[in-house]
Amino acid sequence: MSSLYSSASSETPRYHPYNTRATTKSESSPTVPFALPPPNRLRIAKFQFEKAKYQLLSQPSNGPVTLAQGISLEVYSKYRSSHEDSPIHIRLVNGNVEAYEIPRRPHTSVTGLIMISVGLWDAARDLDVGADLDMVVGADSMLMSDGYILPRRRPDPPQGQGMDSLGGPYPTVVIQVATTQSINDAHAKVAKWFSPRTTIQLLLVIKIWEPRLDNTLAMVALLYRRQNPNPLVPISAISFGTASITGQALQSLQDIMGGPNFVNGVGYGGAPCDAPGIPMYQMNLPAADIYNGDPQGIPAGNVLGFNLDLWDILVRAREGYRLP
Repeated sequence: MSSLYSSASSETPRYHPYNTRATTKSESSPTVPFALPPPNRLRIAKFQFEKAKYQLLSQPSNGPVTLAQGISLEVYSKYRSSHEDSPIHIRLVNGNVEAYEIPRRPHTSVTGLIMISVGLWDAARDLDVGADLDMVVGADSMLMSDGYILPRRRPDPPQGQGMDSLGGPYPTVVIQVATTQSINDAHAKVAKWFSPRTTIQLLLVIKIWEPRLDNTLAMVALLYRRQNPNPLVPISAISFGTASITGQALQSLQDIMGGPNFVNGVGYGGAPCDAPGIPMYQMNLPAADIYNGDPQGIPAGNVLGFNLDLWDILVRAREGYRLP
């Protein structure tokens, strides 16, 4: 009869957390690669916002600052629902949470003026006009508009294709005002705004560079249209600041437009933008795009579209920067 000890010695030793015995080749198991599951909660510390703010102000041409990676649309949406007052504008792009714009007075004042101007033009009150709206633009992307225009009677999209968790329709017009956001970064998001999921028709980008030592400002307005043969190229680009666009900014603008001959205004043969009502400095948003999807069509008084006087934008930007 075999002893208890002899029978136990022939068995495979049981696992013990402190067993450090070397494993023989025959006992080894293959390494199984695995990926960590995506986080089920998004946390952004105050110091991350402070660091991002410093980077955006000191090196705006470097683009957005990544705050988190591998974040799902569901997780980001939950975070935004309880953190709508983030000190810096953030967004979700391909699973990355990015900080890209600091809402200082030049940014907020210009955005507010555009929205008020549209509201005054909309005498029939057919349009919903607002600001700071998060929109799903892809499976793992959510962008925030600085301003938007939405026909109030625009039909709801198919189930599961809404602008957000409430399932409402997308606006027809999105407005972006970029101060710390670089012009390259604003341009790079056009494809997201016009993705197959959305029904956005127009994207208006106002880029304001930081004041120069002589208190002048370089500014440009870019209007993108979904129905353009190439929607990633603006249908209109107007330089309207008190200074010409120069250096790296100039090269970026020419790359976007495909050459200098497609830009109008200051620095491109245009007269100074120094008074209201100058025809060259009126940015027209076509009525057909603004009222896209409205079953009642375009009101008789608005068939010519909305004209944004860029002189007003220039004045507000200068006031925002407290320039003399």
